[in-house]
Amino acid sequence: MHTIKNIKKILFDLVKHPSKAFREINKTQGIIEPFFLVLIAGIIGCILSLIFKLIVNASLLPEILTEINWFNTFAPVLPAVVGIIIIAIILHIIIKIFKGEANLATTYKIIAFASLPTLLFSQLPYLTDWIIYLSIFYVIFGIVKLHNISPIRAFFSVLIIHFLYWLIQIIVGFVLMNFYVGGAV
Repeated sequence: MHTIKNIKKILFDLVKHPSKAFREINKTQGIIEPFFLVLIAGIIGCILSLIFKLIVNASLLPEILTEINWFNTFAPVLPAVVGIIIIAIILHIIIKIFKGEANLATTYKIIAFASLPTLLFSQLPYLTDWIIYLSIFYVIFGIVKLHNISPIRAFFSVLIIHFLYWLIQIIVGFVLMNFYVGGAV
């Protein structure tokens, strides 16, 4: 229950006073609380997504309830938790290249807390892009505040990680295409 209250407090602080929110984030010890925050936010986000789908398809409610695959409903949580850890490690290396001052735990906290809006609300239609942009803003803002680097360097560190993600998707796409089709080129 303590963690759910923290999610609510952090979300409201991120919206009203991002500077205050990141000062509070930096006070948390270790990465256990941010880890559980990400896990719980992911589960709550999946539940919100399921509720929205049930509301939109209310006429099909009996069929949907009998055919719900609970594994698929909560499957996005594990990749999100693991992805945030991987992104934090790679982003921390990039931030260190740009002369960032904080440690890896701080970078993980920034990514974990900044991803809360995405984890909670990105499954909802019409809001997805705006929620992702908001999370990206929070990552840049957190890097500036807690790593003590310029906004331009923080922006470019986030841009580099998005470029690497895009590049990995292309490479994996070609590999899978080669595997399944028998030749990508």
